[in-house]
Amino acid sequence: MDKLNEEWLRGELNFYFRYKRILLESKIEGTCLNVGCGSHLIKGATNIDEGLPLLPYADESFDTVVCSDVLEHIGPHRQALAELLRVAKRKVIVTVPAYMWLLSDYDELVGHKRRYVAKDFTGFHTEYLFWHCVPILLLRRVVKNLQHRMLPKLVEELFYQLSKIHLPFGTTLLAEKRKVPQIAKNKIKISYFIPIFNEPHIIKRDIKALNYVLNRLPYGHEVFIVNDSSPKFTGDITAQIARGPHSVKLLNYDLGPTRRENLGKAFQHATGDVVLFFDMDMVASLRFIPDLIDGILESHDIVIGSRYMPNGRITRKWYKWLISRPVNAIVSLIFSTGIRDHFAGFKAFRVDVIKDLMCDVGYDESLTRGSFWDLELLIRAKLKNYKIKEVPIWWKEKKKSGLSLKKEWAAFLYMLRYMLR
Repeated sequence: MDKLNEEWLRGELNFYFRYKRILLESKIEGTCLNVGCGSHLIKGATNIDEGLPLLPYADESFDTVVCSDVLEHIGPHRQALAELLRVAKRKVIVTVPAYMWLLSDYDELVGHKRRYVAKDFTGFHTEYLFWHCVPILLLRRVVKNLQHRMLPKLVEELFYQLSKIHLPFGTTLLAEKRKVPQIAKNKIKISYFIPIFNEPHIIKRDIKALNYVLNRLPYGHEVFIVNDSSPKFTGDITAQIARGPHSVKLLNYDLGPTRRENLGKAFQHATGDVVLFFDMDMVASLRFIPDLIDGILESHDIVIGSRYMPNGRITRKWYKWLISRPVNAIVSLIFSTGIRDHFAGFKAFRVDVIKDLMCDVGYDESLTRGSFWDLELLIRAKLKNYKIKEVPIWWKEKKKSGLSLKKEWAAFLYMLRYMLR
């Protein structure tokens, strides 16, 4: 790209490089590593133009790591992102070309293997740059061999000023993620709770997968399998759990199935600093566990994995989506929660916060509260002014779903009674 810059622009910086450099420099905190130099050279930074996906630096060597217009040249980007986050202490800033539908001969000429959208950077704060360049790239898809050269000074300055206006689309995607220092992560312990009902065929597989993921995270942990009065939970399954990792414990409950009541009761066994729960069938991707925990370490009391946040991904039957999305919007409006997704089973709490809320929520022995448990928990948290954060997640519905019209109707009636109270 630097050689092409010399050839096309005679080594000068056009509006694109000028604005992006100023924007990136304004976001830098402390020491900086800039991966991808040349036309993107940053003052005072360590500038390198190679090394990904394995950088020659120790963990948390730089406060800020910038990676500008590099990932699109190396193709697969997950390993590269993990490496950037490893080297960074405070934050990572990435820019890449946006939208595959803008891919053209120009991209091939400069060595781009792909273009990106915000959902490729779930867990990052994203915004689009250079909205006014979209028609130009579209034109390049139609007209071949367009000349690449500096624009007339008047047009160049106009484009530079237009670049300062950010709209929800553009030819460049900027992704930014703040990182919790490793030392803070090493000092905490996480208590994971996984409710299960009539799923003996997946317990062994999922515990193995869970153990693989958790052992690669920088936290101490304990795991509780919460048997929600499952008649199919045989002695063999119990024995499998007993033979598994020592950190996995089984909690059996006789009354049920309760949907969430026994799960709430199980939280009293937590000895960690953070309580995190998710469903055993792992419809929510476990790759977002660190995002929930980071939210707690950033001083939030509750962090919710949200299917409906920007950059979130959800795969489920269309009619269930058509019910779930409006219901969440309606209850958010009625109870003034400001939350997009109340019911997803992927949440983290400070341990003192969840134990306090469980005293208020109580145990519904009638077992009619059902899925309203999640909503009531968050309503009470709002009333107590606990700090709540939502983070986007990837969520994929399994073939078997616990959705039941009878149970949901009972939960709806419980919600109406709650509103009247």
